[in-house]
Amino acid sequence: MFPGIDGEHRWYPPGSGSVAVTLNQKFEADGHTRIWPWFKVDRVTGLYSLGDPQDVRDNRVGADGEITRLGRRRGKTVVYEGTIKARTRKELLECRDVLATAFEDMTGEGKMVGSWHGENPDLGAENPRYFLGRALACEIVDEQTARNHERPFVVSVRLSDPHFYVVSGDTLDGP
Repeated sequence: MFPGIDGEHRWYPPGSGSVAVTLNQKFEADGHTRIWPWFKVDRVTGLYSLGDPQDVRDNRVGADGEITRLGRRRGKTVVYEGTIKARTRKELLECRDVLATAFEDMTGEGKMVGSWHGENPDLGAENPRYFLGRALACEIVDEQTARNHERPFVVSVRLSDPHFYVVSGDTLDGP
């Protein structure tokens, strides 16, 4: 199972072997040391959706209606909505630039690795899952909605394959 808002999401840009940004990571690996600044994920849409359907039809010759043909599931779009949380204005601006840079490459597919928070007693020991996708958008709204140093963000990634895979191998896992 791929974690949603209850997990951490690490983005590896196309052709990169290192993590560019981690979404929803609030604590260090020890589970106690707080991370600042951080990208809090409030909502994820499309993660558990089936792939978009391919609707193949032909016109009937000499009659009303259509002839349906075999269709397949195609890719799907996953959208992360959240808030950049920082302690200072400088941290906020640096964090904004890190997020924008992480998702700027649209030339190929990157890898999003999702793992459950380690302190989750039921699912923390599960193997991480991943999907491959192309970054479509990264929007950071410059709007002061609170007294704190916070900004909302939206990141969307288009998957060419709607499945998830286990990190320890290419075992198929998903919808």
